[in-house]
Amino acid sequence: MLANFRFFDKELWSFYATLNVIIPLVLFKVLNFEINSQAMIFMSLLAMMQGDLLPKILFTGFLNFLVFEPTWGWVYRSCIYVFSIIAFHYIPMGHPIHKFIMDNAIMRYVLIAVIIIWMFPIMKPSLIWAKKEIENLFQKK
Repeated sequence: MLANFRFFDKELWSFYATLNVIIPLVLFKVLNFEINSQAMIFMSLLAMMQGDLLPKILFTGFLNFLVFEPTWGWVYRSCIYVFSIIAFHYIPMGHPIHKFIMDNAIMRYVLIAVIIIWMFPIMKPSLIWAKKEIENLFQKK
């Protein structure tokens, strides 16, 4: 079985993956789950996955166990991720919304801004940690 990840190699793919992230994001919001950096990274990884459906579902299952918590919330989040990977698989690249964005320069710039904004909450925990470590380093002197 083979499942691949594509990271920002082509604008066409990046925009397609970014649009796919909307599915789990909306489901998390509707079901009132916390959208933290871990969830955002998870959603991004799933949206960047390529391959046949079964390997993608199995790999998503392994990723779910990587962040295992013995709670019903974890079960529901895992179901959302599996549902999302199935939905991504059946949404073709070049669907009408994707085509509209690719054909419209302003919309492409809007989506680039969305991608950049999406990265801020993902990076926030590591930046906060780095800031504290740097402050601690200078306070020790």
